[in-house]
Parts: sequence; structure tokens; C-alpha cells
Amino acid sequence: MRVLVDLLTIHDTILSLGAVIWAAVEKAPGFTPEGLIAEIRRNSNYPVADWRALMSSEPLDPQAIMARLRAALDEAEVFVARMPTDKLGYGSVPLSTKRRSSLRASDGQIGAAVSRGKRSSAT
Repeated sequence: MRVLVDLLTIHDTILSLGAVIWAAVEKAPGFTPEGLIAEIRRNSNYPVADWRALMSSEPLDPQAIMARLRAALDEAEVFVARMPTDKLGYGSVPLSTKRRSSLRASDGQIGAAVSRGKRSSAT
């Protein structure tokens, strides 16, 4: 579940989820970008109680997180469909895949909130 928050933080602030998935298949033998997207979709359903149990400095909204994740995965599907198959797994992607827009107030805050909560729970 924490990895879903991390994926969204990466998607919102560093690199599109499609580009991350495109590069990740080289490190996951037997996976295709489409298969990895399907695997994330299949394994991203958690009960609200599990979300509430995740330590964070701010409350997490599972519905909002899942809506953002579905949108990011939809974008990832479009991205991988456009990429040339002979470049599968390349970590170098066109600059147009990087996030150019300024961060909205909520972007990145979820991951930071979870990180702060994890650190405080370890002490």
C-alpha cells in the first residue's frame, strides 16, 4: 500500500508512471509494461482500515489516492502504447515525459506525510 503512495509521488513530481514502468521492465524479467500496469491494478485494492493503519502525519484519503492512481495508470497505458517496442526497458526517455507543471498543493504531500509518519513511528 505504501508503494502506491510512492508511485503517485514519483508520478506527480519526478517522472510519469508510464516512463517509470517502461524502464522498470528491464529489471523485472518476464514482465511487459502492459503486464506490469495490469499487476499494479490487480494488487492495489486495500480496505479502508488498512489505509487508516498506515502511519502518516496527515490523514490519507484512500478514494482520492485510488482515483489518482487509476488516472496515472490510464496515462501509463497511453504512454507505453506510443513507445517503440525496440526501445523496451530503456531508462532514457524523452524530456516530454517529465513533469513540467508546477506542483499543486496536494501533490507530493501524501508521500511526505507518510514518510514523516513512518519516521516518527520508528522512534
